[in-house]
Amino acid sequence: MRELENSLSKILADIKKGINPVTGVVDPVKKQAQSQVMKTWGFDFEKECNLKENQKKSRQPAIAAAKIPIAEKAFFIVEILVSLSLEAGMAPAVSRMLQKGWDQLEAGEVTSEMKSQIIEEMNSLMTMFTNFRRTVLEE
Repeated sequence: MRELENSLSKILADIKKGINPVTGVVDPVKKQAQSQVMKTWGFDFEKECNLKENQKKSRQPAIAAAKIPIAEKAFFIVEILVSLSLEAGMAPAVSRMLQKGWDQLEAGEVTSEMKSQIIEEMNSLMTMFTNFRRTVLEE
């Protein structure tokens, strides 16, 4: 589980680095790749939890119950990353202008709400996972 925690920390750092804090520009190709990495992490997490359930029979119900919100959060983040990638790849258009209050979004730029949402969700997932590992798995 430590390896999963380290990889989740790396994913979070990569996501933060992939958003230019000054211009707000996001590389859609990198975000798409990050969504694939996050999806792989989610599957690896579920696989590890299943192994832990088999190893720790007395903790099986607690592990089974606690893994669900973490897995759901991980796959929700995948959806956000895909949306971020799609929005960043869009050309400037009136529909995108409406999202930012008539200021035209440049190609690669995403709304500040989307940028803050992905960071908040990743931080939340990191906290949930760390608490799960320490309390439920007792590692």
